[in-house]
Amino acid sequence: MRISSLPTYLYKASMPNLCQTDKRADILHTDGLSLCGPVTVSNILIYLAKTHFPSIVPELSELSELEAQFKLIDKLAEYMGTDSDGTSDADLIEGFNKYVTEYGYKTEVFYEGFEGQENFTPDVIGDPAKIMPFAIGTSNAILSVTFCKVDPETKRYEPIDEWHYVNLAGFSNCRVPKLIVHDPSPATEREPKECELFKIEDGTLHNWYPPNEFDAKGFLELEGIGIHEEDKKKGANKIVLDSILAFKVEQK
Repeated sequence: MRISSLPTYLYKASMPNLCQTDKRADILHTDGLSLCGPVTVSNILIYLAKTHFPSIVPELSELSELEAQFKLIDKLAEYMGTDSDGTSDADLIEGFNKYVTEYGYKTEVFYEGFEGQENFTPDVIGDPAKIMPFAIGTSNAILSVTFCKVDPETKRYEPIDEWHYVNLAGFSNCRVPKLIVHDPSPATEREPKECELFKIEDGTLHNWYPPNEFDAKGFLELEGIGIHEEDKKKGANKIVLDSILAFKVEQK
């Protein structure tokens, strides 16, 4: 059912959709599989520079968009402390804020994520109507997803790989609400993906964080982006939305 308070369709077509293993950049060719955090943040900053705040990425006035984005990723990886294990939610937020502040802007941050908190309920990440507004205007969001092996009999959701970041690039709010996603993973094609969401009605999140068993009811499965072949071999067959990191950037 369409959510009446939102536009029927929104897509940020000028937002980059860069692959995190792009061979044209040394940092991505070498360490790309751990760089989904810096890549998704760079997509947001390039979008903001092109549409709202030109000085937030000053290199765009001197270099091609691709060259400017490659330099930006390198800087963001340093600011976020990204290593071979990737980027944590806290480090991504800290690095984003550090960069935006350095270039004379301020940001309003919203975060909701499951990290094993007792009595956690997915208030926003379990409701498409609450996710979609973060794609409007100078607000942009990054979604953290988890690739899971799900046993259909026990309904146990078990992560089989590291958490992964994708950009919320818009939404389709028609008969079936969908999120439009830019996924930096090489397992997904370089085109926007309209991802359908399915609420989990029964099951457990197993071995995500202590405690080892947590009620999965209310979380969302996301369908529409790719799963690595290596992850499929390990049994990955579902993708669960784990957290949202949203940023509204403004002039100081």
